[in-house]
Amino acid sequence: MPRSRINGNFIDKTFTIVADILLRVIPTTSGEKEAFTYYRDANDDRNGCRLNLKEIILEALQNYYEAILLEIDPMIEVIYSII
Repeated sequence: MPRSRINGNFIDKTFTIVADILLRVIPTTSGEKEAFTYYRDANDDRNGCRLNLKEIILEALQNYYEAILLEIDPMIEVIYSII
């Protein structure tokens, strides 16, 4: 799944590229890759600059929901991402 957005910061771009490369190299299922993309996009929404806070929260929650549906053991991943 292609990256929906990349932050303008050099460090963010670098880590995004490294994460994308690792995601391609590490043997994972397509469902796990898609779940990772949803988690990553949800985190980008929390850190991004937008005018409407409700849109940010709604989109992040939708991305987390999609990721949870795709995970094999969703509660472990949710707890891990909160910590």
